[in-house]
Formats: sequence, C-alpha cells, structure tokens
Amino acid sequence: MGGVIASIEQQWTRVCGRLRDEVGEGAFKSWLRPVVVVDLDGGEVRIAAPTRFMRDWVAAHYADRIRSLWHSENPDIHSVDVIVVPD
Repeated sequence: MGGVIASIEQQWTRVCGRLRDEVGEGAFKSWLRPVVVVDLDGGEVRIAAPTRFMRDWVAAHYADRIRSLWHSENPDIHSVDVIVVPD
C-alpha cells in the first residue's frame, strides 16, 4: 500500500503543477495548496481540504478539472471526492 500512496502523491504533485499553470499562483496558493491526498479507493481519489468552505469551493470550481487532469495521469482514476479533514 505504501507504494500506491507514494505513486498517488507523485501524481497529485504533477496534477498540482498543471493546475498552478492554469489558475495562476494566487488562486493555487489560496485554494489548492492546502488540499492533500487522503487515499485511493478503486477509481476514486479522495482529497481533503481543511475547512468545509474550502471543500465546497474546490468541489464547485476545481473538482472536474482535477478529475480530468488526474485521469490523464492515471486512466484508472474516474472520480475525485473532496472531503473535509481539519488541520
């Protein structure tokens, strides 16, 4: 399982780099940098934001793009679930 998490973390790093290029550094720092990968279950990646407000914002504005970018990194990924996990 450790190898799977490392691989998912590496994929998330690449997805974040592409998102930073698309949305700009300011939006990335505000909305996406605090988000972390929690786990992978089947074809769904679970990512966590530190607050409900941030979770709602990321889900509304970035979840589809994150899923699309992640699917291009790993064709097995079909969905992204954004949850709240406080710092």
